[in-house]
Amino acid sequence: MNQGFSQFIVFVVSSAFAQEVLKLRLESDKSIPIVGENLILSCLTHDIFKDGVIYWHIPNVVEHFKCYSVNGGVCERNTSSYSFTANSSGAYAYIAGLDRARDRGTWKCMQIDAKYNNANATMGIVIYTSPIAVNLVQPIPIDGDLGMESITLMCQTLHCAFPAPNIIWYYMTDGAIAPFIGFSDKKVTRECPRQEAVYTSTLHLPRGTNFSGNIPLTAKFLCGVTHPSLGEETKYSNVSNDVIFAVHVSNVNILDSENGTNVFYEGFPQTLKCVSSRSRPVPIIRWFLRTNNAFNSMTCITNNITERNTSDINGLHVTESEITLIPKRDQIYKIFCVGNIYGQQAVESKLVEIDVLYQADQPYVSELGRKFPWLENQTGILSCNTSNNGNPPSQVIWFSHRDMNGTHLIITKLTSNDNGKLAFCQLVNKYTVDKNTTVKSPPVTLVIECMVLIITDSPVIEMNITSPLTLNETQSISVLCTATGNPSPDPPTWTRQSSSTLRFENVNRNDSGTYTCSVRAKSETNGDLTNQKEIHIHVQYAPDINLTITGSDHMNMTSNLTCEANGFPTNYKFHPWKHMFGNVTIRSNLQSNTEGLINSTKNILTLKRLSLQDMGTYTCSADNGIRGANGDVIQTSAAVLNVKGKPEIVNRKHDTFAGAIGSSVNIYIAFYSDPVITDFKFQRDGSNIENTSRTNMYLSTNVVELLFHNTNVKLAVLMANLLIQNLTADDFDGYNLVLENALGKTDFKLQLYPSGT
Repeated sequence: MNQGFSQFIVFVVSSAFAQEVLKLRLESDKSIPIVGENLILSCLTHDIFKDGVIYWHIPNVVEHFKCYSVNGGVCERNTSSYSFTANSSGAYAYIAGLDRARDRGTWKCMQIDAKYNNANATMGIVIYTSPIAVNLVQPIPIDGDLGMESITLMCQTLHCAFPAPNIIWYYMTDGAIAPFIGFSDKKVTRECPRQEAVYTSTLHLPRGTNFSGNIPLTAKFLCGVTHPSLGEETKYSNVSNDVIFAVHVSNVNILDSENGTNVFYEGFPQTLKCVSSRSRPVPIIRWFLRTNNAFNSMTCITNNITERNTSDINGLHVTESEITLIPKRDQIYKIFCVGNIYGQQAVESKLVEIDVLYQADQPYVSELGRKFPWLENQTGILSCNTSNNGNPPSQVIWFSHRDMNGTHLIITKLTSNDNGKLAFCQLVNKYTVDKNTTVKSPPVTLVIECMVLIITDSPVIEMNITSPLTLNETQSISVLCTATGNPSPDPPTWTRQSSSTLRFENVNRNDSGTYTCSVRAKSETNGDLTNQKEIHIHVQYAPDINLTITGSDHMNMTSNLTCEANGFPTNYKFHPWKHMFGNVTIRSNLQSNTEGLINSTKNILTLKRLSLQDMGTYTCSADNGIRGANGDVIQTSAAVLNVKGKPEIVNRKHDTFAGAIGSSVNIYIAFYSDPVITDFKFQRDGSNIENTSRTNMYLSTNVVELLFHNTNVKLAVLMANLLIQNLTADDFDGYNLVLENALGKTDFKLQLYPSGT
């Protein structure tokens, strides 16, 4: 397909005459001078040259060429590029191999006769350069797919050209070519001498370029070049590989995949299918929900979507997208889908409005007009009511001993046989029929007052349990209240609870009190007949024990521990006190001064002349025969007694120490202090001992065993230490330890002896 290509360019000729006597004209043997071709210029006169001289003025050449206008005129000289001849008709210039730099411009011939008359003619020569051919310099290396990528093709002239050529793009299918319009541009890519240039046309096909017109799905591309002024045939480039076009989605449609309608049932999943037209590459489908009538209130649906793609034999694709909805009542469903491929504006389907069917809310039956009780021989009317009648609106079906349909149940000529009969209504619509559901009211009992019967003064109340009722805490009980009479009474109700049964699960002390069962019977002739019956409930519970410490907690003072019980019944039995220190029981049978008192709510333990051995945890206990929430009959409470005082020496018999001259001795004294120790010091001869290189005083901790009321216990104590190094004979002497806290000072004397004495 790589053929030659020419470009056509126009040149301009002009002539000028100095006077009428001599007339010249300048002509060319070619209408379109082209670079490299030969050209003949003729300087002609209307009259035969008789005498005179012809002068040639050549562009870009300073000198003139002269020819004599005699018969068989002779020209002055020739060159390799130019040769000149003359005859009786005129003078001729022969140009060999046109060159744009050398020969373009204005050519002029001038005649001067013997009388010095002159005439001249000029011609402007424009020399054209043909691009020869074009080449597809950037062919597609492999088959291109506009559905997946953008494609750029480049076509370039093979040679410099002047003026600019026309470059046209073509597509080829089955060996035939046709022009392809759009997406291309042309520019100079390389400048050449003499205003010539190499031209390039770029064809850009963006990804998603739609296939239009009669072009088949797959085509090859090539370019052609032509000169605007020459009648040359178009010269074509080489051919690209196959280009596969994108095919835009033209339409999308929503289909109901189940029943072919837009009727959905509340609570039942429903599937809609959106199908795209054939396109390539695989189209994308999205779903949108318009939740009200506003046009711009659209929500993109992203859940419950499944997609399936199919393709036909021509490589075009169809996408089927399914969305599953669980419809709800009172919600507007306006759904549409959109489809497109990359780079294409989305195409919308028609808007689908969905009608959601649902059953009515549960109805209830009420008297219309006269309330129960109805009177014998009169007419009673029942109405079927509901807060929502469903979609589509429901019809009413009545069920009673008198079979009647309609919104109202009308019972005429009431008799005693109607008394106690049941009636209820059922609501039916397309939803309940298609989905086999039932929507019916609770039954009501007809109450007919017979005129011949004797009306009792008031309804009779009975209970399954007699009053008073005594319960232990955490027990459960149900008390049923029933009522009879004529007319039939309404269901009884309890104070504190609204049903006819009084129920307690895990009864507690706060449930004690009086409960009243009330009942009312409506009489058409005697007005409301009422009655009440009470039951007294006593809840027994184990005592709560509260232990408090009063008096003083200081050494040698008196402290009172008060154990107080609060329960029901109040027949408390107090048990001996228990004294512990840590995990060690010191005393387990402490008797109080109030123990054994009848109907007493308190048990008081008095501790006189407090000492260190009275410290510890005291526990009191009592019961009233009722098990507590913990399952125990005996309930307890404990409190800690800390005895405070000035520092107390733990072992006053530990007051002598021994050491050898030249050795070291550590004098240590154990003591207990509550509150905390604030100062300690060792003294000798009434003077405080200071810390020196030989003496060092410090505190440390220790655990010692003591007797608390003849029981061994372990007590955490402090140790006052005096370390004396390099003993001398002068160190053997009496010493005094002074301990101090917020409650006072304690002095303790000790003696240091030489070893062996």
